[in-house]
Amino acid sequence: MRPEHVPVDAYRLLRELAVKKKIRIPNRSLDNDAAVGFLLTRSLAKKTEDEQHLEPTDEGLAVGRIVHAPPR
Repeated sequence: MRPEHVPVDAYRLLRELAVKKKIRIPNRSLDNDAAVGFLLTRSLAKKTEDEQHLEPTDEGLAVGRIVHAPPR
C-alpha cells in the first residue's frame, strides 16, 4: 500500500476488524459508506460471501494492528 492518510472512520473500522476478525457492515450513512468504501478500494478489507460482513485482509490486519506494549 502506498503511504497515505487513512480517514478516522475507516481506521476505527480497521481497528475493530483487527480485534474481532469479522464485523457486520455498519448501518448505511455517508460516513460509514465512505469508510467501508475506503477499506474495500484499498484492499484493506473484503466483504464476506453474504455481503453482510467485513473481514480484514492480511494488509488490513498489518495496518490496523497496534502493538500493545512498547518494545524493551
